[in-house]
Amino acid sequence: MLLCAAVGVAYGQLWGADFINLDDPTYVTENDWVRQGLTAGGVAWALTAIVSANWHPLTLLSHMLDVQLFGLNAGAHHLISVALHLVNTLLLFTVLRRMTAATGRSALVAFLFALHPLHVESVAWISERKDVLSTTFLFLALGAYEAYTRRPTLGRYAAVVIAFALGLMAKPMLVTLPFLLLLLDFWPLRRLRVGGTAVPQKPAREIRSVGWLVLEKLPLIALSVASSAVTLITQQGAMGVQNPLSVRVPNALIAYVRYVRKMLWPVDLAVFYPYDPTIAPWTALGASLLLLAISTVAVRAYRTRPALTVGWLWYLGGLVPVIGIVQVGRHALADRYTYVPLVGLFIAIVWSAADALTPLRAGTRYAIVGAVATVCLVATTLQVSYWRNSATVFAHALAVTRGNYMAYLQVGAQLDADGNPAEAARYYTEALRAKPDFAEAHNNLALVLAKTGDHDAALRHYDAALRADPTFADAHYNRGLLLQQTGHPVEAAEEYRQALALKPSYPDAHSNLGMLLVIEGRDHEAEEHYRRAIVLKPSHVEAHSNLGNLLVRRGRLQEGVAQLVSAVRLEPDRAELHNNLGIALAAQGKHEEAMAEYAEAIRLAPQLAEAHHNMGNSLVEVGRFAEAATQYREALRINPALRAAQQNLDTLPRMSGLP
Repeated sequence: MLLCAAVGVAYGQLWGADFINLDDPTYVTENDWVRQGLTAGGVAWALTAIVSANWHPLTLLSHMLDVQLFGLNAGAHHLISVALHLVNTLLLFTVLRRMTAATGRSALVAFLFALHPLHVESVAWISERKDVLSTTFLFLALGAYEAYTRRPTLGRYAAVVIAFALGLMAKPMLVTLPFLLLLLDFWPLRRLRVGGTAVPQKPAREIRSVGWLVLEKLPLIALSVASSAVTLITQQGAMGVQNPLSVRVPNALIAYVRYVRKMLWPVDLAVFYPYDPTIAPWTALGASLLLLAISTVAVRAYRTRPALTVGWLWYLGGLVPVIGIVQVGRHALADRYTYVPLVGLFIAIVWSAADALTPLRAGTRYAIVGAVATVCLVATTLQVSYWRNSATVFAHALAVTRGNYMAYLQVGAQLDADGNPAEAARYYTEALRAKPDFAEAHNNLALVLAKTGDHDAALRHYDAALRADPTFADAHYNRGLLLQQTGHPVEAAEEYRQALALKPSYPDAHSNLGMLLVIEGRDHEAEEHYRRAIVLKPSHVEAHSNLGNLLVRRGRLQEGVAQLVSAVRLEPDRAELHNNLGIALAAQGKHEEAMAEYAEAIRLAPQLAEAHHNMGNSLVEVGRFAEAATQYREALRINPALRAAQQNLDTLPRMSGLP
């Protein structure tokens, strides 16, 4: 209960936190499938979708369930992650206690896991649901494995395999589980024969050789290999331009040491750490020597302090998939990657410290534990407070790091979203000062310049973005949008095609290209692009509306009305959508229904002359000539150049006998 209360104190403030503008839109707030909640189509999509260069269907399904239950209430999404973190803490405690029979030490490891500041990112960032969810299945797999080692049966082994498979479907970082199980076979399960002997253990487990234990794990190894292959394939697009191996290897060595330092002294934690391509050779050498020294001590202690050996190797092995030898993304390291690997360090430290402190009086030991717990609680509570929203988390990153171009970008994006483009441009410029070839900053600065009317400068920055990253589909799309808005449809269409060649699942590019194809008279191709946009994004209002208008114009009235109805349902407060639906209904001869749509359009936009004119036309059809004349006059008052309204008004006397 005390541990639950401590987690509540530290993480309860997330109830008032928002989504952030890095990755959360991709996973939740702008993900059309997730925003629909749990649907049959959404489940099918999640099982095959690649999101943020990863296949993790269970993570997507968990986000869908959150939306189904809570909508887009960010606080509720946060608290589900907190609840999973608490479940993981209790599972870790239970598994460790069952494996070691050391209740106090297991409880302290669980406390450190629950309330270490390095774990805040995994819990407080909604996009990192994959961390907490995959770890739930990891710890369930460890619990199932402990039960299997007590009494090996096919059913218990199947439980391990199923839990592992589900964990990989939440996040593929768990591929090191077979290695971790071999470590646990050595200690605390003591199933592994080392040097011809094995330390007696309770309860008794069958002693096996290394070869037998490896064979035992072949199904798990096969899952790891398959998951690794899928991950390498799906992450090709996220790898981008790789730093040379001569930079990645030193960075990986230094990252191992930096994670340890952050574990011992958790200050200056940030959501993004820039990659430093100019690592001094002596720094990497020092890191490698330190790692070698610690590893030597840990391995040599395998007989007297097996927890130290296992804990250190757990840490080293757990980070292998994300240490950066294969570079994915721009970050040099990430706090979230420590969520599981730090458990190894906690085990090594707690067991070693407990042995060292045994001669002390109980009161002294409790005081030391209490002091550590208090520091962790205070530090974690403070770290959680930075995750209120995008502005706070990235402003903190700027405060504790140097040259953090990603933080500059995200602060700028938030300022732009809040209606402060001039200040946003200043932050984008700072991002480019820190990283001149930062394609996203060029793109975002171009968007601001385009909004302020400086089209030439905007085009220059789009060009710079594409020079920095020729595969940047968004830059092609945005460049096309600017060209379309400034009267260059042919060039705009080519940019949309370039965007689609790089990113076929780009609904906005499909929709906009469809608009330009209609202008060229290529209705069949336009229809295909509109329909593709709707498949990719069922809530794409413009695609529904434009497809509906196209179908109506082609005489396919029933299909057209269905698309226009969808557009109105998605965005009921847009007057022009009601007006377009009214036109389609009138073409079907449903003038009463059409007039209801025109009336709604006029209510929403009283100055929409076309709606008044169209209302007049339907009133004529039902014989309400005087009311029609009033609508025509109102249309002309709003827009005297609307010749059709004047012509219809002029013909009314002949039709109705009105003066």
